[in-house]
Amino acid sequence: YIWVQGISIYNELFGCAWIERDISEEKKISDLIQEKSILLESLPEQMIYTFKKFGSKQEECGFTYVSNGAKRIYNLEPNVILENPSSIISIILPEYLQSFIDSVNNSYNSLEMWNWDGKVKVGDVIKVLKCQSMPILVSETPRTVIWHGNVCDVSQAYKEGLEYETLISTANAPIVGIGCNSLNINVWNHNIALL
Repeated sequence: YIWVQGISIYNELFGCAWIERDISEEKKISDLIQEKSILLESLPEQMIYTFKKFGSKQEECGFTYVSNGAKRIYNLEPNVILENPSSIISIILPEYLQSFIDSVNNSYNSLEMWNWDGKVKVGDVIKVLKCQSMPILVSETPRTVIWHGNVCDVSQAYKEGLEYETLISTANAPIVGIGCNSLNINVWNHNIALL
């Protein structure tokens, strides 16, 4: 709620208004997420968050909750991210920034699940992140959307996947993998063409 006061040119109060917005549903959801995130905190390399966006300008958005996983992923205290959301946006590698912005705006407008995979630079380390959350329309006027979701550091899995792809693609012999149902070939390399 906020008070709006009217002051005359003679510095006299001539009216006021009380503007109120019910945030009880938003508060319940935020409290539930915080409660559940205690259980999820034990998962390695994950940050749970609640993010709110109202309007189309960058200044009209921010985090309302950030778990302690922020320390493991971004090397930042949660309160730093809460006070300055750009602290994590600014470390997104330039080639991933536009896809990040587009994906958030798309989710904001369509209310479809937000998914984003990208890379950030934390100190001297490049990390691969997988982010996802579900948007909830809180208000149509002004359009206000909140997301409850998670950010996972998948750097190790990404590295192992690259090593696997390199192994397959550089092998001197044909490699074929058959899927579980024995009908699908799910791994091959360029040497398979020699068969």
